[in-house]
Formats: sequence, structure tokens, C-alpha cells
Amino acid sequence: MADFLDKVHSKIEDLATLKIKTVVGSCTVDGDEVEPNFTGAQIIYSKVDLVDGDITTVIDESFLTAERESLKDFHMERERQGRDIIRANIQTLGSLISLFKTVKADIDKRDGNQGGSETTTEGA
Repeated sequence: MADFLDKVHSKIEDLATLKIKTVVGSCTVDGDEVEPNFTGAQIIYSKVDLVDGDITTVIDESFLTAERESLKDFHMERERQGRDIIRANIQTLGSLISLFKTVKADIDKRDGNQGGSETTTEGA
């Protein structure tokens, strides 16, 4: 059970930072895997710290033209969608943790282990 809670805690920490990259350039495709080639690419990069509320966005100057406005808008929409998805995922993980704790407490109660740890008597 401790392993499960450790994994959930680690995932919650991972969810605290949202990173979004919009890359205009070449890529390598291998089946379902797509790897961008960042060399010579134009990139918009955003990093959102959902705990502190800090947002950092770096925009390649090539996106500051009227013809690339739609790509910049696309990136900002993806940023908004990403924040919404992560917030929902954090709420879901919180619900799962609460459910896990309730089930564990019920099992402990059923097994007579109300403190959550087992005690043994030696030498009896």
C-alpha cells in the first residue's frame, strides 16, 4: 500500500508543472512515436507552475508576425486546455486517495487493526 501512495504522490508532484511546446520544424516518426528535431526549429514554449501560479512563455520572434498569429493562438489554447486537464487529473487523484484511505480504514476496522499498524505479542 505504501508503494501505491508513493506512486500517487510522485504523480501529483509531476502534475504540478505543465510544459507546452509548439514546434515548427522537422520531426522523426516511428510508428506512433513522433520526435521533433529542435535544431533550426521555431518554438513557442510555456512552463506553468500550477502550485505557485508562475507562467513562463518563450516565443520565437518568427511567431510575432501576422501570418503566424494563428499558431501563437493555437499554442495559447493548448496551454489553457493543458491547465484544465491537469486540474481535473489532480482532482481525480485526490478522490482516488480519499477512496483508498476509506477502503484501507474499513479493512483495518474489519481486521481489528484500528490504528493502521499491526502489533504482535512475543513470548506468550
